[in-house]
Amino acid sequence: MFHVNAFLLSILAPPFTGGRVVWNGPLGWRDPQLYPVFWKLVERFGITLISAVPTVYAQLTQVPVDADLSSLYFAVSGAANLPPVVREAFEKHTSVPICEGYGLTEATCASSRIVPGHPRPGSVGLRMPYQHIRAIDPVSGTPLPPGRIGVITISGPSVFPGYVTVGPDGTRSLDLLGKVVDGWLDTGDLGSVDADGYVYLTGRWKDVIIRGGHNIDPRPV
Repeated sequence: MFHVNAFLLSILAPPFTGGRVVWNGPLGWRDPQLYPVFWKLVERFGITLISAVPTVYAQLTQVPVDADLSSLYFAVSGAANLPPVVREAFEKHTSVPICEGYGLTEATCASSRIVPGHPRPGSVGLRMPYQHIRAIDPVSGTPLPPGRIGVITISGPSVFPGYVTVGPDGTRSLDLLGKVVDGWLDTGDLGSVDADGYVYLTGRWKDVIIRGGHNIDPRPV
């Protein structure tokens, strides 16, 4: 429950809309005893939404559906890229669609999401209200046109002002020269934004291989 996604989206957000939260125990998704009974829990509590990472959905695909899942509208996937094979297997296994989302702690977790019923293959979603997302050239910092791959940057009221640094004398100050420049958060993620505002991720900038003057993203390789 210490993580920004669990604390803000899983614990605080549902009560604001009149919803309830079912907690699956101290170990969370890491509890091996959870999976054999998970579908029964969905039926028992009438769960309408689940949020997990791709490895969890891959695991749930191996668990026989032995309960009524009619209450489950959709599932949310985040924290890592969702492989198409995992999406297809889960949706075929459960008839429940997976909607991807994207965010990070420094932007208070959620910056984009796929709207249920409006899939956009390969995308982690459309920017959320009051969020601004763009791709920039990693060297010059120049904003790139739609579809061009660069470093994803985010601005908006949910973006933090910077990291707190501690000096040799113990004094604390805000680092204004780090990840946030002119209100734009450098996520370090490689990707693009299409003309409709949908975000696509391709990898991490620090993982890029430079060979013969060419930038090579290792993910497709």
